Amino acid sequence: MAKKNDWAVFPYRDDAFNYEGNALKDCWPRLHLGDCEPYPAADYLERLCSENGEIAGTVPDFDGDFEALAETLQNAWRAYHRGDFQKARDLGLSAGAPGFNVANKATGIYAHYLEEDETKAFELFNEAAARAEEAMRLMPRACNAYYQRAFNLGRIDAHDYERIQAAFARGEPPPQNTPLGGQLGIHGLGKSSSRVHETLNWTQGCIALSNAQIRRLSRLIRVGMRIEVR
Repeated sequence: MAKKNDWAVFPYRDDAFNYEGNALKDCWPRLHLGDCEPYPAADYLERLCSENGEIAGTVPDFDGDFEALAETLQNAWRAYHRGDFQKARDLGLSAGAPGFNVANKATGIYAHYLEEDETKAFELFNEAAARAEEAMRLMPRACNAYYQRAFNLGRIDAHDYERIQAAFARGEPPPQNTPLGGQLGIHGLGKSSSRVHETLNWTQGCIALSNAQIRRLSRLIRVGMRIEVR
């Protein structure tokens, strides 16, 4: 395991990267336009822990004070955004599973851009990937846990990540030619026979419904509505 106190210093110190006080919350939509990470407010963390009783148990010495937990996580993200990746990692881990995303993001970015020792970088990537996998188990709706696992395992590189973030920033769909795949369609059969469903695996990842089902679905949704597939 990589030592805790040997991380290199971020070389681009600038007050523009400091988000003290309310600045973090005010700038959060812009800072996290690409990954849509939820702002770690106390009420969000309380809801998160209520969904799975195991989550609170991962927070060291947790006494049920969600305001204090929120402050720890907000400080972790402040550290991340100013380039203090080691502090971001440590504060994230002190918040248990709710802090895994910030800890893993700080670890992965540091290992990719600043760690010159390949062996140490490999250890850091593996540590972050393992934590991300645990986050996926505890918080299956935390989309960034899946991304952090993919990034730290090398299944998606920084170039593809930047392309995805840039597409989100422009309000466009993510690129279709990354290892994470492209858009998924929910569609009917058109003029094809319903026997297609019975005889072929033809969708290449899309969700194919009957024409009657797609007509029924179209009456229940609107443009821009988020659909969760379980």
